[in-house]
Amino acid sequence: MASHLVAVKMQISAIVASISNFCQAAVHVAFVGYKDHCDGNDHIDVLPFTTDVAYFERFVRAVPAKGGGDVPEDVLGGLLAAVTQLTWPHNSTNVLFHIGDAPPHGRQFYGGRDSFPDGHENDKPLSVLFGLLHALDIQYNFGHMTGCTTEMETLFQSMCHECAVPMAVFNVADHVNIAPSVVSGVTMSSRSSSVSSTKSGRNNVVDVAPPPPVPQYQRRNISFSPHVPDWSTLEVLKGTVVSYMPPVDVDAIVAGTLDTLVRPIKLRVAPQPFAFGSERIVYYAQEYHKHSRISSVLSSKST
Repeated sequence: MASHLVAVKMQISAIVASISNFCQAAVHVAFVGYKDHCDGNDHIDVLPFTTDVAYFERFVRAVPAKGGGDVPEDVLGGLLAAVTQLTWPHNSTNVLFHIGDAPPHGRQFYGGRDSFPDGHENDKPLSVLFGLLHALDIQYNFGHMTGCTTEMETLFQSMCHECAVPMAVFNVADHVNIAPSVVSGVTMSSRSSSVSSTKSGRNNVVDVAPPPPVPQYQRRNISFSPHVPDWSTLEVLKGTVVSYMPPVDVDAIVAGTLDTLVRPIKLRVAPQPFAFGSERIVYYAQEYHKHSRISSVLSSKST
């Protein structure tokens, strides 16, 4: 989970920007992180809803992705915290995006070693948890990472159907897929919630809310420069490099389980692009090394 927590922190700004552009509304984000019962009474971390993305990033950065003595985690406790400790707004699009690599405790969720094979005494029934999701008008999305959660996903989907809670499953085994999956889940929920139906007397009247206005985009005037810039005059920026390990077989590619390595990077980027393609403009960029007077790595960046 460590790399996925890092990915959430690194991608949250882009996620919020994309959702804001689509919905033409303010986006509030919250965070609930859970571990297992053996990790103490404070094994659940909750950040209330906020519009401060930088604060969200700092909070997630401080959450450790360690703990647990067996495979299952306190998933049900995390869901309970999400619906009881967060103040979900009314008359808005509410989406809970759950990313997890472990099932809850209980034989119905997992057949391997489990410290609580009959479930934990604090676990609430699924009907209660998903009944609360329905009452709060929350769409539930799950980010699938491993096969350990397959049974849980099946049971959750069945309960969502029974409680009339919209649910979608996204494959986020490769954490690069987190941002597009979250944005897709929110936009799908926004589209469905824009249509409301009411009944008047004997006639069924469907009131369709007008769609949000389509943003008016204008082509930018971009000046290009073919020259490599004077790197010493440019600001050093912070970024992240994601490297992919070669897959061992075709099954790994199909399953989307490619191993990745995430590392922070400092770099300088040319102020003007030097070329463009069908969808991207390309900049000269140079990786910055603290203990080297002149960095020798020259690469390109697309935006």
